[in-house]
Amino acid sequence: MLRLLAAAAFLMFLTGCDRHRPPQPPPEFGVRSPAPSASSAIPLASGSLAPPDPLPPPPPGPLLVEAEDFLPEGGGWFQGAWGDNYFSGSFANTFLSRKAFLGAAPGTGGAVARKEVWISTPGRYLPLVRYEYPYRFAATFRLRIEQGGNVLLDRVYGQRRSRKVWAFRSGVTEEKVWPWGSSENLVWEGQENPVELAEGPVMLSLVTEADPPPAARRHVDAILLTTDQADVEERIAKEGHLPLDG
Repeated sequence: MLRLLAAAAFLMFLTGCDRHRPPQPPPEFGVRSPAPSASSAIPLASGSLAPPDPLPPPPPGPLLVEAEDFLPEGGGWFQGAWGDNYFSGSFANTFLSRKAFLGAAPGTGGAVARKEVWISTPGRYLPLVRYEYPYRFAATFRLRIEQGGNVLLDRVYGQRRSRKVWAFRSGVTEEKVWPWGSSENLVWEGQENPVELAEGPVMLSLVTEADPPPAARRHVDAILLTTDQADVEERIAKEGHLPLDG
């Protein structure tokens, strides 16, 4: 009995001490624990860490390169978003791949944007470019392809007289106006100019041309490199919306 009374008295003493202890603030949210000192850190294995394995090259087949992934050198080219372009629809051929594009102001020349890609399979490639072409306006630019220190292609796109792939089974022609007006003018070009590429890195450059008036902004959507010329010809002949989009 005496032991129980003694224990109860000791418990009351502790509770009374707790009552007079100042309240402690709660720990602050997001405060990290102190970093361990060098003496307490877990020792690492001796020697440097091996570098990560490089990314494998892309698989064989057509290579689609988004124009907005090109890196502009200086001024001139800019990365634009869907809605800032001319034909901002979401159906037929009025969409933009990834809702983005590479753009340049009208008339200006000499602006350069570059992108290095890897060719997995050597062959004869069609350098196809998808871009906006406002009816009766020039929107010219060059696609330059270099490999091994050699310029393999330096071709002008977007001229009024350029032969382009048009939508709605219109085939290949220079300019096209629809019965409902001159809209939906996204085109492919480059179906008639193959270039021989070896396996390995390739530098692609987009270069603006100085257009006389009337000139339009350059809005480049994507570049397609493919060796399957027969497939391209068949799709141009048969596909209903803009061929090569699917």
